[in-house]
Amino acid sequence: METKIWSACLSLLVFVYVLAKALRRRKLNLPPGPKPWPVIGNLNLIGPLPHKSFHELSQKYGPLMHLQFGSCPVVVGSSVEMAKVILKTMDVNFSCRPRTAAGKYTTYNYSDITWSPYGPYLKQARKMCLTELFSTKRLESYEYIRVEEINLMLKNLYKSSGQPVVVKDYLSTVTLSVISRMVLGKKYLDKENENSVVSLDEFKRMLDELIYLNGVINLGDVIPWLSFLDVQGYVKGMKIVSKKLDRFLEHVLDEHQERRRKVEGYVSRDMVDVLLEQAEDPTLEVKMERHNVKALTQDLLAGGTESSAVTVEWAISELLKKPEIFKKATEETDRVIGQNRWVQEKDMPNLPYIEAIVKETMRLHPVAPLLMPRLVREDCKDLLAGGTESSTVTIIWAISELLKRPEYFKKATDELDRVIGRNRWVKEKDMPNLPYVDAIMKETMRLHPIAPILTPRLAREDCKVAGYDIKKGTQVFVNVWTIGLDPSIWENPTEFNPDRFIKKPIDIRGHDYELLPFGAGRRMCPGYSLGMKVIMSSLANLIHGFNWKLPDPMKPEDLNMEEVFGLSVPRKVPLVAVPEPRLPLEVYNL
Repeated sequence: METKIWSACLSLLVFVYVLAKALRRRKLNLPPGPKPWPVIGNLNLIGPLPHKSFHELSQKYGPLMHLQFGSCPVVVGSSVEMAKVILKTMDVNFSCRPRTAAGKYTTYNYSDITWSPYGPYLKQARKMCLTELFSTKRLESYEYIRVEEINLMLKNLYKSSGQPVVVKDYLSTVTLSVISRMVLGKKYLDKENENSVVSLDEFKRMLDELIYLNGVINLGDVIPWLSFLDVQGYVKGMKIVSKKLDRFLEHVLDEHQERRRKVEGYVSRDMVDVLLEQAEDPTLEVKMERHNVKALTQDLLAGGTESSAVTVEWAISELLKKPEIFKKATEETDRVIGQNRWVQEKDMPNLPYIEAIVKETMRLHPVAPLLMPRLVREDCKDLLAGGTESSTVTIIWAISELLKRPEYFKKATDELDRVIGRNRWVKEKDMPNLPYVDAIMKETMRLHPIAPILTPRLAREDCKVAGYDIKKGTQVFVNVWTIGLDPSIWENPTEFNPDRFIKKPIDIRGHDYELLPFGAGRRMCPGYSLGMKVIMSSLANLIHGFNWKLPDPMKPEDLNMEEVFGLSVPRKVPLVAVPEPRLPLEVYNL
């Protein structure tokens, strides 16, 4: 009898709890969205390219919609207005990180910039990035490295003239070499170095895996009671790749510390030196341990390797499809640089069309179509989105688009010939004088934004957005890919057309919310300036130095423009193109 009474009481309590929760849910004015299924929520509606799934759903449910991923409530903003509210107006409220398996297993238990929780350590790390690692003075001091490595890439491409080449192989190598020398002080991964801890190809695979695993939707993160099963095998992969990277990073730190001990009054040469020097600072509010230095070094390497190359690959893909755009770009480089030298970083301000091409590529192919969910509070800037990953992705997409539209390629070369001439390469100081190259970059970033998911945000407190209730613990996404295709902002939004950025100047540093390749607000990538230098200088010289063609018998309309989802959105099929010299032969004697 007593057991029955207790059972009845327990049943009543459960009923009251469920009823109270249901009544509370009915009182909330949640954003519109599809009805979730038990257990999985709306995960069944998310396909292999989540940013496109979000885009399709937003067309039905509006610019602010509510979804359910397992047990996690999700809100997606898909308009300029919602992006401003989330990234600017309520930035302080949406600036922390959710706890994920990737943060735990791939970043030394949330010790890096990307996944570390809000607090003194995060503020300290952010300040270190802005004042020490990515200061204007330090980036300028490394310009000779960028020049040497880009020249080596151009020299190797010249040797392959007339032959089909995998564009990403060249771009990934140059960006990894630049980052390796800036961060580690030398090419630890040089193919000719038999004493390397890991081979160049193995390290590239590790970074690819790291970047991919940080971008996937892990079921254990959204359905916690399934986490111990690791049904997708992602956690196992995270542990394996982290162990391999740790072995390499231990070797790097040991070598740096040994060098510092041997030389009295040692002067820092690279970014690891700077981190070790900062770790010895007794005035730091939060002491930097060895695992913190390794986590930040890993951030610099991973964030500096892939996205730049992917962006350039997309840009070239688009240019191959549209020869008229390629022509505009070469005209700009010929005008600004000439045909007797290569483009240098200092040339970039003089190449607006090249910049427009990159921006249009980032609009059509955002390296980060989704800005990952944010948790409410102030945070750090994301390193994983800037650097090589963004540079590689953007450049490749830009070339892809130009291959489809040769008329834009011609505009770029006309600008380069006019500004640079035909007797030298483009320098970084030339960039302000190359507006069409700048337009190509922007258009690339519009269509192919830099990374699929930048920064997870989570609501730390209950709040309201556009009159709707956002519950504490809600993951908040900004779908910048949808913004890049908004017909109310962009005329013929699915077309690659850098000319739009000649008529409509856009600031990509988080001020104009129509184009957000590096995010905005407190989580904006602090390494964006380095990424832009690599992207602009590489793309301008690739356009200035070579006519790019598709291998016979391919035509521009045959070019596959499918994407693969991850932290960045690279091409599904690697871009293969044929470089042919367009400058006097003596210019290639680098």
